[in-house]
Amino acid sequence: VLLDEAQDCNPAIADIVASQRCARILVGDKHQAIYGFIGAQDALKDASISANIGSTVGHRTTVFKRQLTRSFRFGPNIADVANFVLGRFKNEPRPVLGCGAAEGELLSDPRRGPQGPANLLVPLEGCPKPPFAYVARTNASVVAMALRAQEARLEVAWVGGVKGYRLDLLRDLCLLALGQRGQVESARVRTFGSLEALRNFA
Repeated sequence: VLLDEAQDCNPAIADIVASQRCARILVGDKHQAIYGFIGAQDALKDASISANIGSTVGHRTTVFKRQLTRSFRFGPNIADVANFVLGRFKNEPRPVLGCGAAEGELLSDPRRGPQGPANLLVPLEGCPKPPFAYVARTNASVVAMALRAQEARLEVAWVGGVKGYRLDLLRDLCLLALGQRGQVESARVRTFGSLEALRNFA
C-alpha cells in the first residue's frame, strides 16, 4: 500500500493504512504540510501509527527510511534558495538538489519597478518573457498580476479555471465600495449597505 502526501494525512486514512497486513510505503515531506488547520496529521512521524504497524504484524517490524533529495521540477538556482530558507528557518540539515533541465532564474518582486513601489503600474516590470507562471500566497496578488498582464495584452490562463478565484465576488465588492449597490449581483453582498458595513460584519 502506497500512501502519498503522508505529511498531510487524514487520521482515518492513516489508521486504515497502518492496519494493513502488507508492506506499506509512506511518501511525504514535512516541510510541505499545509492542512494541519483542518486536522491533518504527519503520518511520517506519528508514534501511534508506528505502534499500530508493529502490533498489526504481530512481530517486530523493520522500518526503512530513505531521503528523496533530488528534484527534477527545478534547477540549482531555485534549490539554493530553498536550501537557504529551509536551513535558516526550519533547521533542515539535508540539502535538496535541483536536477531540472533549466538552472532557474531568480527575480525580484515583479510589482516593484527600478525606483520601487512608485512604478507599480509599469506593465510586467521585472517579469521574464512570456510564457511564464506567477505563483503567489494570496488570491489578491494573483488577480493583481492578471490585471497587469491583461493590460499588457498578454494571454492569461488560470490554474484550475478562473471561476475558482471568484472574480465575480471581487467585482461586487468593488461596486459596493463605489456606492453602486444596485449593480451588485450577489444577493448576500447586496444585503450590506456599504463596504464598511460588510467589514464590520466580517
